Amino acid sequence: MKHMSLIFIFALMTFVTACQESKTKTSSSSNQLNCSTNPSSYGCPSYCTYYPTGFGCSGSTTGTTTGGSVNCSSDPTTFFQNSSCQGYAQCMSNPSVSTYCSNYPGGSTGGTTGGTTTNPYPNYSSAYADKNWQVKYPYVPSIQNCPAPTTPSGVTYTPYETRKGTVTVVGKGFSPVKNADPISWYDPRTYNTISDDRTSSMLRNVNDALNFFYSDSVMRVRIKANLQPDSSQANPLCYGRVGGQSWIKGYSRMKLDLYLIGVTRNDNGTVTSYSNPELLVGDMTIGINYCSSVLDLSNFNGVNYLSKYPDGFFLQIKNVRGNQNWSPSNSIDQQAFDTYGFYPNSRYDGNSYMQAIRGNDCWSVDIEVAADGTKTF
Repeated sequence: MKHMSLIFIFALMTFVTACQESKTKTSSSSNQLNCSTNPSSYGCPSYCTYYPTGFGCSGSTTGTTTGGSVNCSSDPTTFFQNSSCQGYAQCMSNPSVSTYCSNYPGGSTGGTTGGTTTNPYPNYSSAYADKNWQVKYPYVPSIQNCPAPTTPSGVTYTPYETRKGTVTVVGKGFSPVKNADPISWYDPRTYNTISDDRTSSMLRNVNDALNFFYSDSVMRVRIKANLQPDSSQANPLCYGRVGGQSWIKGYSRMKLDLYLIGVTRNDNGTVTSYSNPELLVGDMTIGINYCSSVLDLSNFNGVNYLSKYPDGFFLQIKNVRGNQNWSPSNSIDQQAFDTYGFYPNSRYDGNSYMQAIRGNDCWSVDIEVAADGTKTF
């Protein structure tokens, strides 16, 4: 009997150890990158194609800090987590780019400080879409003018991450310059999700968009122009796109009009009407991988739109234009074009001639929101 008990105990210990090992392996594998769904991630064969300045890629550089030089190429942890290195900006734009990102999905949030009280605000979490598309740029600038969000001063709770969303929409041709076709706009009332996973889920319908822009007293918004997807890809990327003319390089600057649309809801929470006309809150010109200036909608031209529209509001983007169709007119222009494409090019700033995005192409921007209960920027 004693012999049988020892055998039983040994078998039980073996079983428990095996379960622990299996759990560890499962946890480890769940945190690994999937190159089939995220080919732009660090460690995947196509990483340097999407991020020429990425870790270990030919275009990566060494950053500096106030305390001295930082060797950004020393190890991936430094590259992706030191704010002086380009990988840090990559993580801010696309947390899924590397498991070394402090804000990698499923990992630590990075930069969040512990609070003494519970966050009293609802958390409408949202993430950027994976920008795993090919691009056609001879030179890609690093992400600039997009400082990392910080904890608001004076709060005693742990703030949520800012709300992040990506919008990717088809163009509708060069003429007219300001295109009146709604299919080339972003508007959650008419957004078509067919064959498109490059727009964040919270921005695909009105109810989710109202949550994305929900707040009581704080509403700060900034827009980042994303690299334009290469039109030669077979994957349509955005609903309604047609192929052709893949030799044209992507835009380096884009212009867009940003409108605010308030809603009225009934007692059941159903939207019954929309403000008309829409309010123009921004006529922006943004360089690729640059963030716009911050738009404060709690005090825009002296008006608090959170108070004006207590049932909520969302933003509409239309009249999107780009400097994609510019052609060099002399040998000096041609040399600059061949060397840099559209960026940097002091001979053409992209403001004098911007047409609507072609029907062969998409346009894409990131939207970031700081609201009650979140970090701020």
